[in-house]
Amino acid sequence: MKILDVMRHAKTEPWSARCDDHERQLTQRGLRDASLIGNFLVGSGRMPQVAIVSSAKRTRQTFQRLSECGLATSAEVADSLYGATANGALSLIQGVDNAVDHAMVVGHEPTMGDIIGLFISAPRAHLEMPTGVLCRLSFDVDVWESVYWGGAALEWLIRPSVLRGAGRSPQ
Repeated sequence: MKILDVMRHAKTEPWSARCDDHERQLTQRGLRDASLIGNFLVGSGRMPQVAIVSSAKRTRQTFQRLSECGLATSAEVADSLYGATANGALSLIQGVDNAVDHAMVVGHEPTMGDIIGLFISAPRAHLEMPTGVLCRLSFDVDVWESVYWGGAALEWLIRPSVLRGAGRSPQ
């Protein structure tokens, strides 16, 4: 069994023609939401062993916030995840070391929504991923190379807005 946590970066400053998209930063809400998700993930009792994180500043900041909440996970910053297609993200996931049973990917829309939709065979092959959303998928496989579209079960999906209302982590 392989477990994959998929997360879209938290809320960022708006894009403008004067800013470099790769360097956009998290807003104060984004920082708070990433902490809520980090606390939720740590509180779940099952944390990834490794993370693939886009090289964009906002994804690295999101992962840093998760780490500050107690996520003791090593990160591989991947330039190729920034702007990746679903198949490009799939290649990165399939390249995870098979000794790892639980991995994470922190990236961008529409890629994160595309891979979730394709993994669970959603009718529209895309699951809308607002900023800061975390999703857990499970695969009944022994090696990451066997992870393919249509092969996942959706375990759960959590939005920061739900946690803002709940004010707590899972038990």
